[in-house]
Amino acid sequence: MEVPPPPDPAPSGPKKWYRPSSPVARGFGAFLCLAGGLKLYQIYDTSPEGIEGTFAAVGASIELILGGAVLLGLWPAASERAAGLLYLLLAATALIGTNRGYSECGCLGDVPSPPWLLALVDFAGAGALLWRPLVAERPPGKPFGLLGGACLGAFFVGTAIGSIVFPLYIPQTSNLDAARIAAAKSFTIEKPRFLGRPFYLIPSIHIDADLTKGRWKVILTRAGCRRCNRRLRSGLCRTEGDERLAIVLLHDQAGWKPPEGCQAVVGRLDPEKTWDFQAPMTFRLDDGRVLRDD
Repeated sequence: MEVPPPPDPAPSGPKKWYRPSSPVARGFGAFLCLAGGLKLYQIYDTSPEGIEGTFAAVGASIELILGGAVLLGLWPAASERAAGLLYLLLAATALIGTNRGYSECGCLGDVPSPPWLLALVDFAGAGALLWRPLVAERPPGKPFGLLGGACLGAFFVGTAIGSIVFPLYIPQTSNLDAARIAAAKSFTIEKPRFLGRPFYLIPSIHIDADLTKGRWKVILTRAGCRRCNRRLRSGLCRTEGDERLAIVLLHDQAGWKPPEGCQAVVGRLDPEKTWDFQAPMTFRLDDGRVLRDD
């Protein structure tokens, strides 16, 4: 009995999990990798406390993973759409920061990054990665399809995240004073706002010293911050002339002491308030007023 020949194998077709990305898509994938990597390094170096640090690490990891998938051309149908939605979310978040007057967004870790500039980059990334599939997948007679709805959702989620990441704070005006800072539930400390003015944070600092008299070097820091401890050991504790040194911790930590040889009075910021600043941050005071030449 004649045995029939085996059937021809089905054509393999193109791999669905890999396709070389366009140069533009690879560029925006690389930018996501860069942003995620810089933020992860900043998180490692500064050891932020609480759930905010956990969320920041998760967000930076997502940027790194999606950016890497787009850069390498892995699962392009899904990864490019997901990265485009992430860009749209980040753009909406940066818009909130821009609208609320923030000069830095931390979008690139320690690299200076004004939110308005990152919003432009993020919108460009979203457009580059989503425009073609948005047009191709739009149902006939409808303004947008499933991907369009996902874009709207990503934008609104981004605005919600932006409202948390960039809380409302007292704008830079001549009316900025200690009473208004004390009344706020949260406050973002931006050094340029204090230069040449009284150090309005003094009533919110619990310390066994009078910072309104004489010359002081005040260092705002966090006890678990690797970068802060490294800088304190490498010369940040040095003072000039008759300056005295005060180290102010974000949170009180039992047993924390300045590095050996660092002669400082240690205090802490008011624990009832949410403080946001890039640690370590240094102010030089003369009779309670912040010097401009620091």
